[in-house]
Amino acid sequence: MRSLRVLQLRSLAGPLAGSLAVLVLGTAFVGATRLPSAADATKAEFVSNFSRWASLTGDQRNELRLRWRDWLARPADQRALAERRYAVLRRLRQRLAGPAGAPSADRIAAELRGQLEGLTKQLRDEVPDAPTDIGLPDAVDLLFRVRAEAFFDHLQTRGRMTADERALLLAKPTPALADECLLKLKDAHLELLDEEDAAALADSAPRDVAARVDALRREHGFLGRAASERWPLTPEERGVLAALPTAVQVQQSLREMKAPAIRDHLQARPMDPADIELLLAQPWDELERSLEELLAAG
Repeated sequence: MRSLRVLQLRSLAGPLAGSLAVLVLGTAFVGATRLPSAADATKAEFVSNFSRWASLTGDQRNELRLRWRDWLARPADQRALAERRYAVLRRLRQRLAGPAGAPSADRIAAELRGQLEGLTKQLRDEVPDAPTDIGLPDAVDLLFRVRAEAFFDHLQTRGRMTADERALLLAKPTPALADECLLKLKDAHLELLDEEDAAALADSAPRDVAARVDALRREHGFLGRAASERWPLTPEERGVLAALPTAVQVQQSLREMKAPAIRDHLQARPMDPADIELLLAQPWDELERSLEELLAAG
Protein backbone atom coordinates (compact mmCIF):
# COMPACT_ATOMS: atom_id res chain seq x y z
CA MET A 1 0.00 0.00 0.00
CA ARG A 2 2.81 2.43 0.78
CA SER A 3 4.36 1.74 -2.62
CA LEU A 4 1.03 2.53 -4.22
CA ARG A 5 1.04 5.81 -2.31
CA VAL A 6 4.52 6.64 -3.61
CA LEU A 7 3.39 5.91 -7.16
CA GLN A 8 0.49 8.33 -6.75
CA LEU A 9 2.81 10.98 -5.32
CA ARG A 10 5.38 10.50 -8.05
CA SER A 11 2.79 10.75 -10.83
CA LEU A 12 1.57 14.13 -9.57
CA ALA A 13 4.72 15.73 -8.15
CA GLY A 14 6.86 15.84 -11.25
CA PRO A 15 8.65 18.85 -12.73
CA LEU A 16 5.45 20.92 -12.81
CA ALA A 17 4.81 20.60 -9.11
CA GLY A 18 7.44 23.07 -7.92
CA SER A 19 6.15 25.89 -10.09
CA LEU A 20 2.54 25.33 -9.17
CA ALA A 21 3.28 25.07 -5.48
CA VAL A 22 4.61 28.60 -5.31
CA LEU A 23 2.00 29.97 -7.71
CA VAL A 24 -0.71 29.26 -5.21
CA LEU A 25 0.56 32.02 -2.92
CA GLY A 26 0.43 34.47 -5.79
CA THR A 27 -3.29 33.97 -6.28
CA ALA A 28 -4.60 33.40 -2.79
CA PHE A 29 -3.52 33.10 0.81
CA VAL A 30 -2.82 29.39 1.10
CA GLY A 31 -1.65 27.57 4.18
CA ALA A 32 -0.14 24.18 4.70
CA THR A 33 -2.11 21.26 3.35
CA ARG A 34 -1.76 17.70 4.53
CA LEU A 35 -0.97 15.00 2.02
CA PRO A 36 -4.24 13.17 1.28
CA SER A 37 -4.18 9.52 2.30
CA ALA A 38 -5.19 6.65 0.03
CA ALA A 39 -8.51 6.63 1.87
CA ASP A 40 -9.14 10.17 0.66
CA ALA A 41 -8.68 9.29 -2.99
CA THR A 42 -11.64 8.43 -5.12
CA LYS A 43 -12.30 4.82 -6.01
CA ALA A 44 -11.38 5.52 -9.63
CA GLU A 45 -8.03 6.99 -8.62
CA PHE A 46 -7.25 4.04 -6.39
CA VAL A 47 -8.14 1.53 -9.10
CA SER A 48 -6.00 3.44 -11.58
CA ASN A 49 -3.02 3.46 -9.21
CA PHE A 50 -3.47 -0.21 -8.42
CA SER A 51 -3.55 -1.09 -12.12
CA ARG A 52 -0.37 0.87 -12.73
CA TRP A 53 1.32 -0.82 -9.78
CA ALA A 54 0.32 -4.24 -11.07
CA SER A 55 1.83 -3.42 -14.47
CA LEU A 56 5.27 -2.57 -13.06
CA THR A 57 8.21 -4.94 -13.14
CA GLY A 58 9.90 -6.12 -9.99
CA ASP A 59 12.78 -3.67 -10.52
CA GLN A 60 10.38 -0.76 -10.93
CA ARG A 61 8.56 -1.68 -7.74
CA ASN A 62 11.85 -1.93 -5.86
CA GLU A 63 12.79 1.52 -7.13
CA LEU A 64 9.57 2.94 -5.76
CA ARG A 65 10.16 1.22 -2.42
CA LEU A 66 13.62 2.84 -2.27
CA ARG A 67 12.09 6.21 -3.08
CA TRP A 68 9.58 5.71 -0.28
CA ARG A 69 12.35 5.00 2.23
CA ASP A 70 14.22 8.05 0.96
CA TRP A 71 11.04 10.08 1.41
CA LEU A 72 10.65 8.99 5.03
CA ALA A 73 14.28 9.88 5.74
CA ARG A 74 13.90 13.48 4.59
CA PRO A 75 13.58 16.32 7.13
CA ALA A 76 10.04 17.10 8.17
CA ASP A 77 10.07 20.58 6.59
CA GLN A 78 11.06 19.15 3.20
CA ARG A 79 8.27 16.57 3.38
CA ALA A 80 5.77 19.26 4.35
CA LEU A 81 6.78 21.36 1.33
CA ALA A 82 6.41 18.38 -1.00
CA GLU A 83 3.05 17.56 0.54
CA ARG A 84 1.77 21.07 -0.17
CA ARG A 85 3.04 20.80 -3.74
CA TYR A 86 1.27 17.50 -4.18
CA ALA A 87 -2.01 18.87 -2.80
CA VAL A 88 -1.88 21.94 -5.07
CA LEU A 89 -1.14 19.89 -8.17
CA ARG A 90 -3.85 17.40 -7.29
CA ARG A 91 -6.41 20.21 -6.98
CA LEU A 92 -5.32 21.60 -10.35
CA ARG A 93 -5.69 18.20 -11.97
CA GLN A 94 -9.18 17.84 -10.49
CA ARG A 95 -10.21 21.32 -11.65
CA LEU A 96 -9.02 20.70 -15.19
CA ALA A 97 -10.55 17.23 -15.44
CA GLY A 98 -13.36 16.98 -17.97
CA PRO A 99 -15.70 14.34 -19.39
CA ALA A 100 -12.70 12.59 -20.95
CA GLY A 101 -11.03 12.15 -17.57
CA ALA A 102 -7.74 13.48 -16.20
CA PRO A 103 -6.12 16.34 -18.15
CA SER A 104 -3.05 15.71 -20.27
CA ALA A 105 0.41 16.93 -19.30
CA ASP A 106 0.16 19.49 -22.12
CA ARG A 107 -3.09 20.86 -20.68
CA ILE A 108 -1.55 21.20 -17.22
CA ALA A 109 1.56 22.83 -18.69
CA ALA A 110 -0.58 25.33 -20.62
CA GLU A 111 -2.46 26.22 -17.44
CA LEU A 112 0.83 26.71 -15.61
CA ARG A 113 2.19 28.96 -18.36
CA GLY A 114 -0.93 31.09 -18.17
CA GLN A 115 -0.68 31.42 -14.41
CA LEU A 116 3.03 32.23 -14.63
CA GLU A 117 2.34 34.99 -17.13
CA GLY A 118 -0.39 36.38 -14.91
CA LEU A 119 1.86 36.23 -11.87
CA THR A 120 4.65 38.06 -13.71
CA LYS A 121 2.23 40.85 -14.65
CA GLN A 122 0.91 41.09 -11.09
CA LEU A 123 4.44 41.38 -9.74
CA ARG A 124 5.38 44.17 -12.17
CA ASP A 125 2.13 46.04 -11.49
CA GLU A 126 2.25 45.77 -7.69
CA VAL A 127 6.01 45.78 -7.03
CA PRO A 128 7.49 47.76 -9.94
CA ASP A 129 10.88 48.07 -8.23
CA ALA A 130 11.32 44.30 -7.88
CA PRO A 131 14.61 43.04 -9.38
CA THR A 132 14.22 42.04 -13.03
CA ASP A 133 16.17 38.83 -12.43
CA ILE A 134 14.19 37.75 -9.36
CA GLY A 135 13.53 34.01 -9.19
CA LEU A 136 10.01 32.63 -9.17
CA PRO A 137 9.91 31.51 -5.50
CA ASP A 138 11.27 34.87 -4.35
CA ALA A 139 8.84 36.70 -6.65
CA VAL A 140 5.85 34.88 -5.21
CA ASP A 141 7.07 35.39 -1.65
CA LEU A 142 7.54 39.12 -2.30
CA LEU A 143 4.14 39.54 -3.93
CA PHE A 144 2.42 37.61 -1.17
CA ARG A 145 4.07 39.66 1.58
CA VAL A 146 3.21 42.95 -0.14
CA ARG A 147 -0.43 41.86 -0.24
CA ALA A 148 -0.33 40.61 3.34
CA GLU A 149 1.07 43.93 4.55
CA ALA A 150 -1.65 45.85 2.70
CA PHE A 151 -4.31 43.56 4.15
CA PHE A 152 -2.97 44.00 7.69
CA ASP A 153 -2.71 47.78 7.18
CA HIS A 154 -6.43 47.91 6.48
CA LEU A 155 -7.22 45.72 9.49
CA GLN A 156 -5.10 47.97 11.70
CA THR A 157 -6.69 51.15 10.31
CA ARG A 158 -10.13 49.74 11.11
CA GLY A 159 -9.10 48.78 14.63
CA ARG A 160 -9.24 45.04 14.03
CA MET A 161 -5.49 44.51 14.52
CA THR A 162 -2.90 46.16 16.74
CA ALA A 163 0.51 47.33 15.56
CA ASP A 164 2.18 44.73 17.77
CA GLU A 165 0.04 41.93 16.33
CA ARG A 166 0.80 43.12 12.79
CA ALA A 167 4.56 43.09 13.43
CA LEU A 168 4.39 39.67 15.08
CA LEU A 169 2.49 38.12 12.16
CA LEU A 170 4.71 39.63 9.48
CA ALA A 171 7.77 38.18 11.22
CA LYS A 172 6.47 34.63 10.68
CA PRO A 173 7.75 32.38 7.87
CA THR A 174 5.64 32.53 4.74
CA PRO A 175 3.69 29.25 5.28
CA ALA A 176 2.75 30.28 8.83
CA LEU A 177 1.90 33.80 7.67
CA ALA A 178 -0.34 32.32 4.98
CA ASP A 179 -2.22 30.34 7.63
CA GLU A 180 -2.78 33.50 9.66
CA CYS A 181 -3.95 35.41 6.59
CA LEU A 182 -6.45 32.69 5.78
CA LEU A 183 -7.91 32.89 9.28
CA LYS A 184 -8.13 36.70 9.11
CA LEU A 185 -9.74 36.51 5.67
CA LYS A 186 -12.27 34.00 6.96
CA ASP A 187 -13.29 36.40 9.74
CA ALA A 188 -13.54 39.27 7.26
CA HIS A 189 -15.65 37.21 4.86
CA LEU A 190 -18.05 36.01 7.57
CA GLU A 191 -18.67 39.61 8.64
CA LEU A 192 -19.96 40.47 5.15
CA LEU A 193 -22.15 37.41 4.62
CA ASP A 194 -25.78 37.30 5.63
CA GLU A 195 -26.59 35.56 8.89
CA GLU A 196 -27.64 32.27 7.30
CA ASP A 197 -24.49 31.89 5.19
CA ALA A 198 -22.24 33.05 8.03
CA ALA A 199 -23.75 30.56 10.49
CA ALA A 200 -23.45 27.71 8.00
CA LEU A 201 -19.75 28.46 7.37
CA ALA A 202 -18.68 29.39 10.91
CA ASP A 203 -17.02 26.02 11.57
CA SER A 204 -15.71 25.52 8.03
CA ALA A 205 -12.06 25.60 7.04
CA PRO A 206 -10.84 28.97 5.71
CA ARG A 207 -10.36 27.50 2.23
CA ASP A 208 -14.00 26.32 2.15
CA VAL A 209 -15.19 29.76 3.22
CA ALA A 210 -13.06 31.35 0.48
CA ALA A 211 -14.58 29.00 -2.11
CA ARG A 212 -18.11 29.92 -1.01
CA VAL A 213 -17.25 33.62 -1.09
CA ASP A 214 -15.85 33.27 -4.61
CA ALA A 215 -19.05 31.53 -5.75
CA LEU A 216 -21.20 34.30 -4.23
CA ARG A 217 -19.17 37.01 -5.93
CA ARG A 218 -19.52 35.30 -9.30
CA GLU A 219 -23.28 35.24 -8.75
CA HIS A 220 -23.93 38.60 -7.04
CA GLY A 221 -20.76 40.68 -7.44
CA PHE A 222 -20.72 41.90 -3.85
CA LEU A 223 -21.01 39.98 -0.60
CA GLY A 224 -22.92 42.78 1.10
CA ARG A 225 -26.66 42.91 0.43
CA ALA A 226 -26.85 46.70 0.01
CA ALA A 227 -24.06 46.89 -2.57
CA SER A 228 -25.27 43.85 -4.52
CA GLU A 229 -28.74 45.42 -4.77
CA ARG A 230 -27.38 48.85 -5.71
CA TRP A 231 -25.03 47.52 -8.40
CA PRO A 232 -26.39 44.13 -9.53
CA LEU A 233 -24.59 42.00 -12.10
CA THR A 234 -25.99 41.68 -15.59
CA PRO A 235 -26.28 38.21 -17.19
CA GLU A 236 -23.38 39.14 -19.46
CA GLU A 237 -21.20 40.09 -16.48
CA ARG A 238 -22.03 36.81 -14.74
CA GLY A 239 -20.95 34.97 -17.86
CA VAL A 240 -17.62 36.76 -17.87
CA LEU A 241 -17.00 36.00 -14.19
CA ALA A 242 -18.00 32.35 -14.57
CA ALA A 243 -15.28 31.84 -17.17
CA LEU A 244 -12.46 33.23 -15.01
CA PRO A 245 -10.19 30.60 -13.43
CA THR A 246 -9.20 32.32 -10.17
CA ALA A 247 -10.80 34.35 -7.39
CA VAL A 248 -8.19 37.09 -7.84
CA GLN A 249 -9.22 37.54 -11.48
CA VAL A 250 -12.87 37.67 -10.44
CA GLN A 251 -12.12 40.52 -8.04
CA GLN A 252 -10.08 42.38 -10.66
CA SER A 253 -12.88 42.06 -13.20
CA LEU A 254 -15.52 43.16 -10.68
CA ARG A 255 -13.50 46.29 -10.00
CA GLU A 256 -13.29 47.07 -13.72
CA MET A 257 -17.01 46.38 -14.20
CA LYS A 258 -18.39 48.33 -11.25
CA ALA A 259 -15.86 51.12 -10.57
CA PRO A 260 -17.48 53.63 -13.00
CA ALA A 261 -20.95 53.19 -11.45
CA ILE A 262 -19.56 53.33 -7.92
CA ARG A 263 -17.60 56.47 -8.76
CA ASP A 264 -20.71 58.15 -10.19
CA HIS A 265 -22.70 57.30 -7.07
CA LEU A 266 -20.03 58.64 -4.71
CA GLN A 267 -19.61 61.83 -6.70
CA ALA A 268 -23.34 62.45 -6.39
CA ARG A 269 -23.30 62.10 -2.57
CA PRO A 270 -21.07 64.34 -2.89
CA MET A 271 -17.65 63.00 -1.94
CA ASP A 272 -14.19 64.43 -2.49
CA PRO A 273 -12.66 62.99 -5.72
CA ALA A 274 -9.39 62.15 -3.96
CA ASP A 275 -11.26 60.22 -1.26
CA ILE A 276 -13.23 58.36 -3.94
CA GLU A 277 -10.06 57.17 -5.63
CA LEU A 278 -8.56 56.09 -2.31
CA LEU A 279 -11.70 54.10 -1.53
CA LEU A 280 -11.76 52.45 -4.97
CA ALA A 281 -8.08 51.48 -4.63
CA GLN A 282 -8.75 49.35 -1.54
CA PRO A 283 -8.55 45.56 -1.72
CA TRP A 284 -11.91 44.21 -2.86
CA ASP A 285 -12.81 42.85 0.59
CA GLU A 286 -12.27 46.25 2.15
CA LEU A 287 -14.05 48.05 -0.70
CA GLU A 288 -17.09 45.84 -0.12
CA ARG A 289 -17.07 46.68 3.58
CA SER A 290 -16.64 50.41 2.94
CA LEU A 291 -19.51 50.46 0.47
CA GLU A 292 -21.81 48.64 2.89
CA GLU A 293 -21.01 51.21 5.58
CA LEU A 294 -21.60 54.14 3.21
CA LEU A 295 -24.89 52.75 1.92
CA ALA A 296 -26.08 51.98 5.45
CA ALA A 297 -25.35 55.59 6.45
CA GLY A 298 -27.71 56.77 3.68
